[in-house]
This record gives sequence, structure tokens and C-alpha cells, in this order.
Amino acid sequence: MRTSDLGTRLLDFCSATDLVLRNTFFDHKRIHLATWTGPGDSHSNQIDFLIIRRAQARLMTNCRVHRGAELETDHFLLVGSCKVDLRFRRARQAKSISFDVNLLNDDAVRAEYQSKVAQLAGAYESVTCTYGDVEATWQAYANCIHGSAKETIERQSRPREDWVSQTTWEHVQQKKQAFKRLRQCEDPVALVGLRQQYRHTLNACRKSVRADKKK
Repeated sequence: MRTSDLGTRLLDFCSATDLVLRNTFFDHKRIHLATWTGPGDSHSNQIDFLIIRRAQARLMTNCRVHRGAELETDHFLLVGSCKVDLRFRRARQAKSISFDVNLLNDDAVRAEYQSKVAQLAGAYESVTCTYGDVEATWQAYANCIHGSAKETIERQSRPREDWVSQTTWEHVQQKKQAFKRLRQCEDPVALVGLRQQYRHTLNACRKSVRADKKK
């Protein structure tokens, strides 16, 4: 396939900007590659392209010309198929530390906190006196207060309680067994009774779950 001067310039531009032409990548018949036929010309030309970043090129799964589309132009319709991952990936953030300041109402905890602050303040005092920088002084005392609070009044995370009762788990097992018997049964007469039994266990399981949520 011949390339004109404009085509060469397009290839150079894509190479310099890390782009790729995707409709030249997929293997199709020549009739599904040509995008334009000149008036009175028996030869078809490929002058329309789908350009995508090289890092995202794998997302395009197909690209071809659809000649049957009715368009108000002498170009053929060029269609590309993409597979896009729409899942949102949230960046991981550092776990924040919370403090229970109500613990300072206790005389013993308050005394321990004050002792920690005095101890760390003495350790940071040499740093602040040496450098004499306002930012360093603030950071030193901030670390002092935060470190003392972390050792004395840090809020402990409570383990997550299992709200599902043992009765509900028993209903779940009964429902699974009823469904298994229903799937394995091949007798049309027995299927009627097994469907009713499964419906009964299903309703009992749902009722038990609703009761657990209200607790």
C-alpha cells in the first residue's frame, strides 16, 4: 500500500507523540479497510484513521469500515470497538488516628499525658535551640503533642460484631439443602413439593435476616 507525503507526516507525528493508528492493526478484507473512493475512481483509499495513545491501544478490540451506513458524505463509516474498565480505583490513603479526649478527664490518664508531653518536649528542645527555625520549632512541638496523645489517649478500634445470629445461619443451611434437592430431582410430581419446601425455607431465611438487622 502506497503512502503519500501527508501520510508520512502523520506517521512521523504519531511516532513523536507516542500515538498509534489502530485501523491499520486489525486484519480485515481490503473492502473493510478503505475509507474513501473518489468520484469516478475505481480505486479505494484509506485516508481516515483512528488514533489512540500507545498506552491505551490494548483497549481497542476491533476497527473496520461499514460501507452500508447511510451518510451525507463520500467517506465510509469507520467504527472502532473499545473495552473500557469503568471501575474506580481510589488511591490508598494513610490510616488516620483518632484520639479520645474524654480520657483526659481521668486524673491518672491526664497525669500520664502531661508526663509524656514534658518528656518529649525536653527531647525536642535541643533541636529547636540548635536550628532556631520557626517551621522546625512548630513541627517539633506538633510531633511532641501527637506522640504523647498516641501513647495515652489513642482511640482503640472495636472489632466488628457479627450481627447474623446462629438461627439465621441454620436457616441458610436449610435453604441450601432444599435448593440442592430441588436441582437434583427429576420427578415432575416431586418437584411441586420440593419447590414449596424451598420457598418456605427461603421465606424463613429472609424473615430471620430482617429480625437480625433490627437488633
